[in-house]
Amino acid sequence: MKHVFWIHSHITFLVSEMVISQLKLKKEDLVFLTYRNYKLPRPIEGVTLYEIPTYDPILKESEDGIKIKWSEILNFDFEFYIPQSREKLIHLILSIDNCKSYNYIEEGLLAYNYKDSKFKIASHVLLRRTGLRKRMRMLDYTNKKFKKAFCINDKAFKNCKEKKVLQASYTKPNYEDKDLFGTCIILVFDAIVPYNMVSQEESIKLLEIIIKHLIITNQTKVFFKFHPEQLRIKNQAEILEIKNVFSKNSDIEFKELGSNVILEELLFFNKNITIYNYVSSTGLYANLLGNEVVSVSDRIDVKIANSIKKDWKQI
Repeated sequence: MKHVFWIHSHITFLVSEMVISQLKLKKEDLVFLTYRNYKLPRPIEGVTLYEIPTYDPILKESEDGIKIKWSEILNFDFEFYIPQSREKLIHLILSIDNCKSYNYIEEGLLAYNYKDSKFKIASHVLLRRTGLRKRMRMLDYTNKKFKKAFCINDKAFKNCKEKKVLQASYTKPNYEDKDLFGTCIILVFDAIVPYNMVSQEESIKLLEIIIKHLIITNQTKVFFKFHPEQLRIKNQAEILEIKNVFSKNSDIEFKELGSNVILEELLFFNKNITIYNYVSSTGLYANLLGNEVVSVSDRIDVKIANSIKKDWKQI
């Protein structure tokens, strides 16, 4: 039996690493499907890797062709490890005969903020486009193929009886800027404009509120990290406007963190980081790992469970 992991973010990569290690899975039985142009932060020798093209949008007429293609690629019996089951391609792969079972792996707010069949932050443009809301739950524990949910905190997957809490293990990072290992500020951006949570104009107003707070608290250096969706070519206008706002506040040095920086690992080893966030799951993990969070989430029309944001300082 092969083990196929869907990986499209640092947290799905980290949790997958923990699952592989703690289940003692053999490298020759592992297949990674990477999505959203995600690049592995470090190689895992012996693992078969497939980069999934982005079907945008996925036309209904092409579903059979996509299923045939992936039945040929995954031409062996396998267990599937996924962050959720409503993504169009995940749903199609789940339906092929070779997929014998599936497991959920924790990824961000969904694992903690999920209630019944609706994820409260369900404004993802792809779901609206493809009409998948009626097809399968984000987290479906009743499907006959469902086996287990893997998480790094017992608060995740609250209503799931078949749950395994992993022993958290992280690789200590070694980044060039040593300020990241002392007392520092990291501003984490979200895809709130690409996912139509707010307008671009509203997002800039939120950024200005954050910068005002940084000035009041006498911050002179701020690291920042863009969401992968913001970095797509079609969203470059937002990036340019954000950098324009930065340039108008020259008393603060704004330094961009590359996509190779894994914030969850950094937060585990450095408890002196303050995270500024919008609705990012980084705020959740920062709190779980003992770091401070400053947020503007209450200014955004999106519902996040109070249990998640209760320790976030709202500005």
